[in-house]
Amino acid sequence: MTSTPVERTGRPGTVEAAFLLLLALIAANLVLWVSDVFFVAPTGLDSMRAAAGDGGGLRQAAVSGTVMLLIAAVGVLLAVLIRRGRNWARLLIAAVGALAVLMFLTTVNMDGTMWAAPTSAYGLFRDVVPGLLGLAVLVLLFLPASNTYFSRRT
Repeated sequence: MTSTPVERTGRPGTVEAAFLLLLALIAANLVLWVSDVFFVAPTGLDSMRAAAGDGGGLRQAAVSGTVMLLIAAVGVLLAVLIRRGRNWARLLIAAVGALAVLMFLTTVNMDGTMWAAPTSAYGLFRDVVPGLLGLAVLVLLFLPASNTYFSRRT
């Protein structure tokens, strides 16, 4: 009988699933950025052009895109390090998740419209899916099997 990659590496399925969900979260955020900037009306690019002119709007979009790509690259690096059992990377992802929750709560506190139901399938995707993916990643990374894996690796 052949063994699965998880059995050969000693990596629990919870860590493997967290890795894949983290990659899905990064991909979803990139897709949302592209959609918001270029496709979903009113587009972010239109708003940036209205505020800063054509050249300024394009520069803002380029800077924003560059920052998104850098964040995605760091996210992929952290996902790989988590998959390899680096506990500090898991803790860093948890800290980023806690910061994201605090930012969300601050936004809700300032703008009560966050509690309104999304008006479209895209709005539902944008508002719900990244949060659920992030929550799933954090839960999976701190389940007992994951904790054992990270404690063995240190």
